[in-house]
Amino acid sequence: MCTDLLTIGDHAVVRKESYFTCYRARAGYIETGPVSIGKDAYVGEMTVLDIDTSLGNGAQLGHSSSLYAGQAVPDEENIGRGSPARERTRVDYRSVPPPAAAP
Repeated sequence: MCTDLLTIGDHAVVRKESYFTCYRARAGYIETGPVSIGKDAYVGEMTVLDIDTSLGNGAQLGHSSSLYAGQAVPDEENIGRGSPARERTRVDYRSVPPPAAAP
């Protein structure tokens, strides 16, 4: 991981199995690029953030989604599922209640 290319803002939530290394192998060489996660942003489980991607302050990226190189989620915007993620949603992933327990 290229840690000098990764920025994570205060109070951001990055869920397990998220993948962002700030580099990728391509045609026999390594490409590097920044990944920026803003203040109070949310990155869902099993997401992939390619190089040169960003989530703005308060932005959210849903479960099992990806951002391709050059994609950005603007401040306070929620993007649902998809690869690449495109579908805007009103779901607040930070406050989705847990499922009811089975009897």
